[in-house]
Amino acid sequence: MDDEARIEGLRELLAETAHAHHEATGGPNSNWSGWYAEHLVGKIDEYVGSSPDVETISSWLTAADNRHQTEEPETKYWPTVYARYIVEDYAAQG
Repeated sequence: MDDEARIEGLRELLAETAHAHHEATGGPNSNWSGWYAEHLVGKIDEYVGSSPDVETISSWLTAADNRHQTEEPETKYWPTVYARYIVEDYAAQG
């Protein structure tokens, strides 16, 4: 699977997770990255080339959120941006 396919697959998974998070919590919460990470563990392996644990996934999501707000705040559809950061930068670092 090439990077574009991995980014697209992860984007879809992040969008589905966002929907599940909203259904479960009713909206934003302070531990969103932990909730997402628990939901994603075991599901993102094919997109990141490893089997990251909850803590790693949570740190990737937090870093992606911070980077998105700093570097691309005008980009409204965050799942695409986060997926790109995670696949191309964070997961590639090991």
